[in-house]
Amino acid sequence: MSTPSITIDGVVYVPAASVAPAEIQIVLGLNGWVFVGAVSEERDDFVIANTRSVAPEDAALPALVAGPAVGLEIGTVRIPKANVIARINTTPGAWV
Repeated sequence: MSTPSITIDGVVYVPAASVAPAEIQIVLGLNGWVFVGAVSEERDDFVIANTRSVAPEDAALPALVAGPAVGLEIGTVRIPKANVIARINTTPGAWV
């Protein structure tokens, strides 16, 4: 069975559940926190390994998706799921 999709103006859209998360993601938290790292889930938290913290003023999302230019390496971060605004996939291989 194929994944259901819809095409609008030449752009194909699929259900969010059918898109696998990237190995490295940008995590937008409350109060302007921006983290980049390998995200996993544990109960009520997201655990971000090999984390880089990015200052909000340096967090131009298109640039972050493409790969590292800024960021302070801070190790592993645990953030409650309720404090996460969004998770954004990065370009594969850009953050290795």
